[in-house]
Amino acid sequence: MMKKGLYFIIVVLFCGCVGNQKITYNIKDIPKKNITKLGALVLDVEIFEDLRKSNLEDSALFNLPRTTKILDEKVCINSEQHYRKQPVNYQVSQIVSVYFRQQGIYKDVTFENKVTSDYYLTAKLKRFSGNQGFSSKAAVGAYFGLIGALATANAKTKGKVEIELSDIKLFNKKGKLIKDLGRFKRTYEEDYPVDAYCWCIYANANEKLKAFT
Repeated sequence: MMKKGLYFIIVVLFCGCVGNQKITYNIKDIPKKNITKLGALVLDVEIFEDLRKSNLEDSALFNLPRTTKILDEKVCINSEQHYRKQPVNYQVSQIVSVYFRQQGIYKDVTFENKVTSDYYLTAKLKRFSGNQGFSSKAAVGAYFGLIGALATANAKTKGKVEIELSDIKLFNKKGKLIKDLGRFKRTYEEDYPVDAYCWCIYANANEKLKAFT
């Protein structure tokens, strides 16, 4: 039990909180932007409508655990089971509002409070999926406790994160459509950090959401 407990400490250090996963990322390095004509305005981000269940490609996220087999390959996925505090669409919408606020383009950016804003943004969340190969190397390292975990801390596997927003629209405070921004989709295929218990896929998806925003 001690070996497993120590390894979980390492997982927390490298991949975030175990069990209850949050959709968040570091905002301190987001560069400020100076756009004078928007500096007196308040933008509100409304909760994105969640369309992910209608996408057959993402059915595994709702029906399978984070460590699973897809097409006979053992993989790690950002299973819905561990987004326990707030729904995924709520969390994605909220961190997007935080990102915009950090950029400093507007006087302020609020979340789900359009009555006090000059403009508000709506969208539909179609994809937020992460999938990467399971690491036997990391699994073996976990067996040897803290030393094994440290030895395999840099393990990576090939993976894919897909994010898509559709029907992105900007309205003024009277509800008039100002701009239909359409759809924004990105696929990120690369080698991602991995751990023996498939927690890192959640952090990997979060980092790509930051790049997406």
